[in-house]
Amino acid sequence: MIMKVLRYRRLKAGTMFLIIPTVFALMMIYMIHNQKVSKSVNDKREIPFRMFRYPLDINFRELIIDISKTGQTPVKPINVYPYTYVKPKENICESKEEITLLFMIKSAPGNFDQRQAIRETWTNRKYFKQDIIRHAFLLARTTNISINDRLSLEEDMYDDIVQMTYVDNYYRNTYKTIGGINWCVKYCPKAKFVMMVDDDFYVATDFLLEYLNGLPYSTVRSLFAGYVFDDIPQRGPTQKWYMPFEDYPFDKYPPFISAGALMLSMEFVKKLQIAIPFTKQFKFDDIFLAIIAYKLDVKPINLAGFHITKRVSLEDEQFDSAKASHFYANTNDLRMAWYYHLKTKIYRN
Repeated sequence: MIMKVLRYRRLKAGTMFLIIPTVFALMMIYMIHNQKVSKSVNDKREIPFRMFRYPLDINFRELIIDISKTGQTPVKPINVYPYTYVKPKENICESKEEITLLFMIKSAPGNFDQRQAIRETWTNRKYFKQDIIRHAFLLARTTNISINDRLSLEEDMYDDIVQMTYVDNYYRNTYKTIGGINWCVKYCPKAKFVMMVDDDFYVATDFLLEYLNGLPYSTVRSLFAGYVFDDIPQRGPTQKWYMPFEDYPFDKYPPFISAGALMLSMEFVKKLQIAIPFTKQFKFDDIFLAIIAYKLDVKPINLAGFHITKRVSLEDEQFDSAKASHFYANTNDLRMAWYYHLKTKIYRN
């Protein structure tokens, strides 16, 4: 009797060993088949980029000319900015000299240490002979009471925070970018250039100024520069940058500049500000700006020395020519990078 039970158990175990891989193989075949079917369906739904159209489907260059000359247009806007500023900070750009470069630094309410490190390093005017740079931190609101209390003290102390009235969220970055564009056109229109940059960047401000001062006027008129990407929409619902067909049906994006760090001439910023209300909202701010630039026939410039996908450390030979580098959220690293940059620049000169 015992032997029969053991034989039965061995048979059952052996049968299970045969069944499990069989079931697994069938599941894999089913998944691959579904992926192929899904891809086939998706491919049929995608529209080739050569057929690109995006609301409003109007001539943006004519729109810019009409509004610039008369201040009005018969076309109704579809993307009116719904927010204002907690405190507009109207005096940031007051200067006896012409402002060459305005930094618009996108920051989260709780990033106090990052903002302080930036004030002490690459936006600190004491390192420049002329009073030609300004900065403003772009923030949204937070529901955290303790952060709000500390933020109020920071605002009073430094007077460099432009806070918008919506609650901060990663997928509302386009609102932060639009709010920043609207602010600098209204309160700092005489600045020649604008850099929109995240607060986890190291920036070699003097290198940027040298680059900007050497630009021909033909480039200044529509400067849209940084690290250029050519990419396709992510269609997987669980992907970070998921883009449903209903929102964007085309098989690729227009060439775009990483929103982490981009250089703009004020002339181009003013064109963007006019065009934004006539452009359907898009949740990714770098793609949103790229769509407008594409419709204005402005090609993004890939700017040497912008490092977005990796951090350029002091030991890297590329650091000596870096204009901007991502992944400097550690404030000690940021300070060290800036002081090393100053020291080596003095040595080179």
